[in-house]
Amino acid sequence: MNNNEVLTNLREHLKFDDHKFIEILALADVKVSSDELASWFKAKTETEYADLSDKMMAIFLDALILYKRGKESTNVARPLETPITNNIVLKKLRVAFALEESDIADIMQKADPTIAPKAWSTYFRKQGHKNYRVCPDPFLEAIMKGLTPSKNECQ
Repeated sequence: MNNNEVLTNLREHLKFDDHKFIEILALADVKVSSDELASWFKAKTETEYADLSDKMMAIFLDALILYKRGKESTNVARPLETPITNNIVLKKLRVAFALEESDIADIMQKADPTIAPKAWSTYFRKQGHKNYRVCPDPFLEAIMKGLTPSKNECQ
């Protein structure tokens, strides 16, 4: 999935509005205008469309972790992971939402019960590991669909 599609899916499934995205990015000391944010949600065919860069997507994912989990006690800034892949998005979402193996199994049971944990555990491996596999779009989409906001996070 490209970065714009990931952001759009997260918006749809988490029910985040523009203000929430701006608030989350502010946690990483990044300011975006409403127009810039809106351009990331446009269709590629629209003139106002703008590609969401890997750097900005990495910043958003790290800021989402801060939003959901809070700041770590160590003030060591981690380097941004780029280029962004489905596997990186998956790992960051797992951290942000504190997804345990059982949570992922529950999500996948609803989405596609034929995918066994041994199959999807390879998507969390480090690139270069002998069991690493590229995370397919449908798997990432299923995980994003399985993320549900708490009532106080909507709008």
